[in-house]
Amino acid sequence: MGEKQSHSADRAGEEEGGRAFGSWGFGGTWDRGASVALGLLSIMAVLEPGLISAARARGQDTPSQPAASAKDAAQREPSPSEPGQEPAPGSVEALSARYRFIEKYNPNGDPDRPELVSQYRVGMRETQKTLREKTQGAPDRFEISRQTIYTERAAQVNKLGEVLSAVRRYDKFQMTELAAARPPKTPMFEGLSVLYRVQPGQKPQILSLTKDRLLREFEYAEMAKQVFLPQLVALFPKTGKRVGDTWQIPPKATHALVGELPDADDYEMTGTLIEVNKAGSGPTLTAVIGVSGQLNLSHGSSALNARIEFVFAPASAVVATPRAGASPKSTGGTAEKRRLRGEDVDARGSISKVRMAWRASSLLTEDEGRLKQTLTYELYLERKLPSAPGEAEGGRNSPLPIPDPLPTADESNSWVLYEDPRFHFLHPQALQLSPQRISPNIVELNEENVGKGQDVFILFLPPGADDPQADRKFCDVDQFQRDIDADLAKKKVEILRGRADFLPGAEWAPWKVFRKEVGVKTAGADDVGKMVERLYVDYYLVLSRRNECFKVHSMTLRDDHVAFRNQAESIIKSFHFGPWDGRPKNPAAPPEPPLTPPK
Repeated sequence: MGEKQSHSADRAGEEEGGRAFGSWGFGGTWDRGASVALGLLSIMAVLEPGLISAARARGQDTPSQPAASAKDAAQREPSPSEPGQEPAPGSVEALSARYRFIEKYNPNGDPDRPELVSQYRVGMRETQKTLREKTQGAPDRFEISRQTIYTERAAQVNKLGEVLSAVRRYDKFQMTELAAARPPKTPMFEGLSVLYRVQPGQKPQILSLTKDRLLREFEYAEMAKQVFLPQLVALFPKTGKRVGDTWQIPPKATHALVGELPDADDYEMTGTLIEVNKAGSGPTLTAVIGVSGQLNLSHGSSALNARIEFVFAPASAVVATPRAGASPKSTGGTAEKRRLRGEDVDARGSISKVRMAWRASSLLTEDEGRLKQTLTYELYLERKLPSAPGEAEGGRNSPLPIPDPLPTADESNSWVLYEDPRFHFLHPQALQLSPQRISPNIVELNEENVGKGQDVFILFLPPGADDPQADRKFCDVDQFQRDIDADLAKKKVEILRGRADFLPGAEWAPWKVFRKEVGVKTAGADDVGKMVERLYVDYYLVLSRRNECFKVHSMTLRDDHVAFRNQAESIIKSFHFGPWDGRPKNPAAPPEPPLTPPK
């Protein structure tokens, strides 16, 4: 997490949600057996009456006892250390049946096709545990837990019924951790509606639909890494599978489950159709699909295990696809007979529950020898669809409005708010925080530039009492230039020097901004017919009359470096000293500082 503001809990939830969440044992040590037994059904039953009964109608496991035996817990909870988890007792369906699992969406639903998904509610609980070894004494242990409930509706689908964008409203959010931080004035996710736009192979683009409500850094990071249910269909096999059949899952499909694209090295992920059983006393069937294997994530080498429950009605499985080589005589008869003959049956329905756990291990810094850090992530998720026509009418279950036309991304609805008690600013979603914070006075943002490395935006604050001598010179323009020249001289590269002067005061008020432009050749000397790459660097010293200042280094390898410069300057203009008060605003313009132009 890293940032103080990202550890904040919803203060309003401490009063309203706190009573509900408190009864689940989410604060402090978690009783694993009881939690596994109660599961997410208990979470959603407390927050939304009727979810338990709806889940029972779909045949979800609803234990009657408050605690589970070790055997029951092992069957219910995926464990990253046991990827070869045994299937539950035998399927009630014919073992010759082959199922093709199909999940389709329609923004407005279709009474004639009840299997199409439109709007639904999602409840999930995430737990992240970190164990960090030390040279002496017991290892450090940290735990963070989050509970979220939101309502979502497909807003845009393609011809195949796949979701391209969705409207989402956050109904509940609660986060607990060992060291509680001071909550912000505006609680996380409170009153927030967003447009979630899928970007294949990248993190999603998320736009705020709530007037005068900016997206926080922590909020965007949470949304971007959370499982987006419509994308999990990528884990399903492309052809019909019988109970016990397995298939290989490519890294791009696993991306939908873990929130990042795994490395191709040392990657192995297998899907298994564990069982297909009756869902309670009704006709509904539940298929349990297992996903397990090894992969490399940004947190280190990882083991993953997941169970996905897919609910469908036999009445919707009326389309049977003959297998290759099947006899023409075998294509007749009822859907039931075709199913028993082993033909592929289109099981049309939706994912109802996801349980996942992964564990990643990595070495700490070289200075600490062979000490390791182990990160364990656990997810329990349930989705509820309207159980009857009209359930989504009225009250909080009313259909979410879909903007027409869908909004385009701009600074007001898509830029992310970075908060610090001392300052705040906005930046594009593509520029993401560096995973390592080397100093509380430095903020580094990186954007992957495919084929060209990373673009970088680095913000520096004065060192203050940590280095009084450097602090006194921090705002001096001449010293600013000398420091840059000395640093470039150490690198022993060919430098192309551009302009170094103050930017127009009318455009930059209330700030006084000095910019120094530099180009660095990165591919050797100029040869005939050889393209020489250049790193473009813009150095900024930003001052105000209140004796406040900060520096920015903006670096890119793009040929259109001016576009990246313009983006960096927009970020600088959004900067404000002091904490964010919850309202977008333009800074009051103080008088320009009396400064002497550089020599």
